[in-house]
Amino acid sequence: MIEAPASAPASATLPRGQALRRGLRANPLLSAGGLLALSIVAVALLAPLLAPFPADAGTATHPFAVLRPPSAQHWFGTDQVGRDILSRAIYGARVSPLVAGFVLLIACAKLASLMLVRGIVKRRELALRMAIGAGREAGGGLAGSQASRRAVRFRESAASTRSRSTS
Repeated sequence: MIEAPASAPASATLPRGQALRRGLRANPLLSAGGLLALSIVAVALLAPLLAPFPADAGTATHPFAVLRPPSAQHWFGTDQVGRDILSRAIYGARVSPLVAGFVLLIACAKLASLMLVRGIVKRRELALRMAIGAGREAGGGLAGSQASRRAVRFRESAASTRSRSTS
């Protein structure tokens, strides 16, 4: 007689968070990327506190500080209208997480719609197969040449849909 394998003891499961730490240790690039993403979000949230010249992130102009090189006062220098480039870069970091979020939202919506269409096609294919099978077994339903014509049309449309989705 074949016995079922013993289930893993409760002590074999990892405590909460240990699997994450183990995965981060195994993949240092994941850790570096996560740290970089968190730092960008932190800079974006703390932009008003970190920017040396917060007014320069907007429409302020300083005609006497035009195109200055990097210095102790302006670490990245100034632009064509005298605004501090470091302040503008810090405030510009606020846009990056928003763009990433919108791109992720659009990608998820597209994936969900593709999955929905795939489910509908699969359901129709199953219904057609059941109708063909019922017609052959019971002598009713879709019988003979009508069933084979529908099956051929369905296979052709499914093949053209697959070829369009792969290209």
